[in-house]
Amino acid sequence: MRPSLRPSRLACIGALMWTATACSGASAPASKEPASLAPGLYEISVSQSLQHVSDQKTAPKPICLRSYDIDAFPHKLAEDYFVAQRGCRTVRAPREGNTVSGEVICAADRKVAEGSIRFVYTGEIEPERLTLQGNMVIDVDLPKGTGGPEASDAQMEKAMRRIEKIKTVIESRRLSDCA
Repeated sequence: MRPSLRPSRLACIGALMWTATACSGASAPASKEPASLAPGLYEISVSQSLQHVSDQKTAPKPICLRSYDIDAFPHKLAEDYFVAQRGCRTVRAPREGNTVSGEVICAADRKVAEGSIRFVYTGEIEPERLTLQGNMVIDVDLPKGTGGPEASDAQMEKAMRRIEKIKTVIESRRLSDCA
């Protein structure tokens, strides 16, 4: 049997992917020179999807971003949206290039469960746009029978895992100068 001189399909795919990445000139937001958002009137919209199916999108809301709010704005946008109750704490990771990330951590309602619910987010800053993406991480111990007669313990666990798969996107786009 003669050895085949044709490269394997996997090797070809790998080479094509490497070539496309190398030639695209695209670089990761974390490795780019840091950009600052421009002050002005921004339109904020929030959408949620589960496995690429858009379930919900809010009507855009305007906000006037002042120069003194620019540095905190990416984190405040996520924190204001995801703080579910009093007593939540926030963790802001140091900015890397044009990438921001952090967490909002809230204790579970002790009447229902023990543990915490975290919203973990990352985002990319451009001069006139900020996009944040995040999802919930539910780390709770549910007492047996929490779902009552309507939902078994297995159904409750499955529901929590499904909630964790919901992707939330917060987009802000600069429209103009503030009035």
